[in-house]
Amino acid sequence: MRINFVCHKLSGTGGTETVLVKVINFLAGKYDVSLILPNNPPNDLWLKKINSEVKVEILEKPSKISKTFYFFKFFFRASDDDRFVILGANTIKFAYYVRKVLNKNYHITSWIHFSLFQQKMFDPQNVVYADDHWAISSVIKKQLEKLGVAKERIHLIFNPIERTSLVKFDEKNTQEIRLVYIGRIMLNGQKNLKELLDAVKKSPERIIVEFFGTGREEQQCHDYASKIGIKDHVIWHGWSSAPWSEIQSRPAALVLSSKFEGLPMVMLEAISRGIPTLTSRFPGYDDVCIEGINGYSYESKDLNDFVQKMELLGETSFDPRSVANSITKFYTDNYFKNLESIVSYGRKDNE
Repeated sequence: MRINFVCHKLSGTGGTETVLVKVINFLAGKYDVSLILPNNPPNDLWLKKINSEVKVEILEKPSKISKTFYFFKFFFRASDDDRFVILGANTIKFAYYVRKVLNKNYHITSWIHFSLFQQKMFDPQNVVYADDHWAISSVIKKQLEKLGVAKERIHLIFNPIERTSLVKFDEKNTQEIRLVYIGRIMLNGQKNLKELLDAVKKSPERIIVEFFGTGREEQQCHDYASKIGIKDHVIWHGWSSAPWSEIQSRPAALVLSSKFEGLPMVMLEAISRGIPTLTSRFPGYDDVCIEGINGYSYESKDLNDFVQKMELLGETSFDPRSVANSITKFYTDNYFKNLESIVSYGRKDNE
């Protein structure tokens, strides 16, 4: 069997790329694997981590027309032994119709890394054209079921994370409650950092938040923090290719104020290092967050709840080993054991 991973446009700095590298490298040891990209990512460092035996195809000059012909070429050449694992909903529908018109029998698997409903990038119905589905969260699994996909065609696989060393706690600085945010810098929209900044404004003086990341709204966030008078309580580090290497002592928590997520890898990365999380209750947050064991959650739009949980972090002593052990099902040994059985999922007869 040949496994072809077909991507949507990627930046090269997200959690999707991190997961792709792990999964592709694992499968490359057992199958003929290719990676098909519709753009040359601005940051291509992650591509250098991919097994040299994997064939990487990149559309150098993307446009709507060129992208259509680009994908068509792969589906046209495909044999019955090809499996396409597709990350873009629109491409799934396209692959289905090409297969139908050309009377081919390749296999189509969806592997969507976003919430299917809380976005404006694609029509969720386009996903149902796949033969089976890899769901990275229980929320996406439920969304697929709501779209009419049979349960036996949905495989809940989550995302893999490496076991890593625990971050040490700095016993010299116990007065401040230090939080860390890692991700795209967005004042509004998905990441909802305005809510986080407003909570800092309303919180005790000892709250400090360090931000690692960048984005088009970065300056707006800086300006807003200054406007509401919390400039001394936020630290902007900008984008980092290795933020965890810059975090030398264990913070009170990683913080997320997102309105929605797929399965945020940054939560798993933090917890694997013994760092608890403080997260909004976006759909699916509880796939990772276990209250009082590896962190706390708060109700979105409830600043009082957000601030109370910040204060609670300062009063709670989380055992880093217990925090790290709370996500056993996500560690690569268990993840890949599950993935191996899923890859061999039987094909249906195509209509």
